[in-house]
Amino acid sequence: MSVPTLLEMLSGKHCVLASGSPRRLELLRQNLGLNPEVISSTFEETLDKGSFRNPSDYVRTNARLKAVEVAQRLWQSRGDAGFPHVVIGADTVVVGDGGKILEKPRDQDAAREMLRSLSNKTHHVVTGVTLVHRPPGAADAPCPGRRIAAGYEHATFHKDAAAAPLEWGCAVGLAGSDDPAELEGQVWCAEFVEQTEVSFRELSDRMIDAYVRSGEPLDKAGSYGIQGLGAAFVKGIAGCYFNVVGLPVQKLSVTLETLFNRSPQ
Repeated sequence: MSVPTLLEMLSGKHCVLASGSPRRLELLRQNLGLNPEVISSTFEETLDKGSFRNPSDYVRTNARLKAVEVAQRLWQSRGDAGFPHVVIGADTVVVGDGGKILEKPRDQDAAREMLRSLSNKTHHVVTGVTLVHRPPGAADAPCPGRRIAAGYEHATFHKDAAAAPLEWGCAVGLAGSDDPAELEGQVWCAEFVEQTEVSFRELSDRMIDAYVRSGEPLDKAGSYGIQGLGAAFVKGIAGCYFNVVGLPVQKLSVTLETLFNRSPQ
């Protein structure tokens, strides 16, 4: 699909970004032509990292719970008429030595420690993305897959996997109904994980201290921003640059295309 055709498809769609990240909002506006409503998720990111098999499962779960929390809130407050075409949830982490997950630093000392651990090494940036979508006519055309109790579990199946190997599920119970089957098939989920390899130059303590004093690392996973002053630390990347910023634009565009093309119209 060409970029103009994708933009036409997305034109007029009511999208919600379940994140207060200004970087994700800017990417959606500048790179996909979307002007989403921003509703930050209230999901508390307190999951036990050690309970997940790998960082991909961790970010996938965080993204899903962020998106579903906002979708549930919108369903309860606005009902069917005000429910958006799509809710976008995302979670990004940096993965350092030994698979250690590095999120936003709690303070300047933690930022310094993270940057020292990344110095002169290659690490990975992993982003999970979940799209919650209520297609037109979905109530009359339930999607395959088993029921998901309370909208917080995930049952997946592959739809046209050869053409688009996305994971799809059916989220129900968003209205808090006593009978979650009432909403079965009305809300669909698509999700994916993107990974980018990033190589850092050697960082001296003086460089790290100056960067931390700038304030830039304190609200960023891994304590650096590739789109800002942190770019000076990066020797090279393998994979999607925008994923390092916080949202893999190309994969997101493909997923949105698949979502709107293959849902009931």
